Amino acid sequence: MSHEEPRIIRVISGYDATATGHWSYCEQIVNAHAGVRSFFYAALELRLCIERLCFEYLALLTYRRRKLSKSELKLYKPKDILKRVNNESPDFKKRMDFLNALLEVNGSCERMKCPDTSWLEKTHGKLGDYLHAYREPPTQEELIRFGEFVKDTLVDLKSYIYPRMSIVDLRPHAQAVFDEYVAGRITLSSLTKRLEIATIPMHLINPPGRTD
Repeated sequence: MSHEEPRIIRVISGYDATATGHWSYCEQIVNAHAGVRSFFYAALELRLCIERLCFEYLALLTYRRRKLSKSELKLYKPKDILKRVNNESPDFKKRMDFLNALLEVNGSCERMKCPDTSWLEKTHGKLGDYLHAYREPPTQEELIRFGEFVKDTLVDLKSYIYPRMSIVDLRPHAQAVFDEYVAGRITLSSLTKRLEIATIPMHLINPPGRTD
């Protein structure tokens, strides 16, 4: 993330209320092997993780231009938040693809995952279903399925949590390449060479005194 990230997505009162924080808490709970009941707390952290992840996208995209509205601050469903994200940045998906191309150029094997609204919404809802009081005691088979679902979701969400790059700020020369890509003048497959140049510090591309 940008070192100038908005205060609203930082640690709150000693509790790491970020998407990464909620994911880490869930991982600790699962790794503690504290019994079936612990999966309910893990499911809560995962649900909060999804809500916070989507909210962080919106906060990062808006904080330099305007404050979040009261209605935006009340949003918690992934579908609703990501709809606002798309309204704020229609080229969001292309920006994520571009950042992944930057990671590749810099030799990283990791990739940022563009939000899958359908999966996030469905998973968020299913986690919520598990957190309601049971009308009848669950069977052992149901509890096992629940635990496996929590563990699988923890793994699947990791690709959203790590790595994290700023989805807002690009160096001026990289921004110029991105603008060409969004405008359709270059394709994603042709970005590699352009980005290799784009990652070179500007003063080396255009040294002082050079006019061409």
